[in-house]
Amino acid sequence: MPKFSIFTPLGHLKLSSAKPLGKQFFEVGKATLGSVAYKIERGSRVYAWLYAWSMSLATLQMRAKRAGLQWHPAHVYEYLAEHERDRGVIPRAGQSIPERRAELVWRRRVLPPPTRANVENTLRERLGDAFLAFVSTSKADVVNWPENLGDSPMLLARPTLPRALAKTIAPIASPGALQFVAYERHSEGVAWELRARDVVVLEPEVPDRVERVTVVSTTTGDAGYSIQILPTKAHPPGATIARHPLPIWSGTKRHSLVILDADGAEDPEARRRAHEVLERLMRATSTWNIAGANEGGETAGPFKVGVGKLGVTPIGEFEL
Repeated sequence: MPKFSIFTPLGHLKLSSAKPLGKQFFEVGKATLGSVAYKIERGSRVYAWLYAWSMSLATLQMRAKRAGLQWHPAHVYEYLAEHERDRGVIPRAGQSIPERRAELVWRRRVLPPPTRANVENTLRERLGDAFLAFVSTSKADVVNWPENLGDSPMLLARPTLPRALAKTIAPIASPGALQFVAYERHSEGVAWELRARDVVVLEPEVPDRVERVTVVSTTTGDAGYSIQILPTKAHPPGATIARHPLPIWSGTKRHSLVILDADGAEDPEARRRAHEVLERLMRATSTWNIAGANEGGETAGPFKVGVGKLGVTPIGEFEL
């Protein structure tokens, strides 16, 4: 247990039975001066000078040690907020200093390569018993859009293709028929005139209606500009007509499902930690969802109207 004395003022007292640092310096100084040449008694001038000297050295050493620990996430105090800001950590309301330090230690860790075992172990470390399973997409279940490389609406072209951006004036209401579509400038200062045999993309801003078409012919005159195309989908007025490369190709090959227990799947903190682990571990092309298990923790899903929970219950059924 610590002992109270003149060598343990505020800032020097520690919960330890070790001799205070100031007293250690004092005893070294006293032994160096010697009791023959100097009268070192409490109340004397030499005693006061030696005490002030030893306490100043002890304070200096303690502050230097404390300052040196400010870089360490497990010991930082004064610069804790700065470290959190540098690492993108937002402390939660009511979070204690040890909890904030533990979060900072985690953020500064160098994570292992994203193998399946490493992902599962890291999720289990961060989430504990709330983590149940990490389900990746099997080859048989992979869905690509568009289905094959080069299919519509993908537009594979050289980067040097002259860009043009226009928009429709009237709606395209008769898909499947060759027709003339009136168009106009999309934005000021942007090239917009189209030519015959141009390959363009219609309405790339809406995934459900985007398609690639070829301009059969064009007309110009007082009535305006129009292109003859064979659309396969309906489009509203103001739909974008783009002549530029569109190498869009997405799929579920790298999609995964993180299944938590029923409580963890609805806990914002557990979901935040799961997302954080995957954001740091997974590759840029990876996607994922967080789902909750059914009662008993042996299965998850399927989603049923009136029973399933949006953002929690998976569409399909999984055995864990």
